[in-house]
Amino acid sequence: MNTRSLARIVRSLYFRRRLARDIPRLEGIVSAELRARGLTAARLGGFIIRLDGDHLSVEPVPPVPSGQLRLPRMENQAKI
Repeated sequence: MNTRSLARIVRSLYFRRRLARDIPRLEGIVSAELRARGLTAARLGGFIIRLDGDHLSVEPVPPVPSGQLRLPRMENQAKI
């Protein structure tokens, strides 16, 4: 591996570690907002966010056409 490739990998590693340090803070913000709104799940920007105790999950979902009705299992989930 040449020096240039190694330097690129080191920069990438540094950037990803820096981003990873922000994950707990960002999860805390999202969890607090869901709790403040009294929600355990929400659909936001193409993602479904679920809060189960202290565990926060974020999953991508396909877009829903604007005229489609909500499914019964979605009644506890809000669109933020």
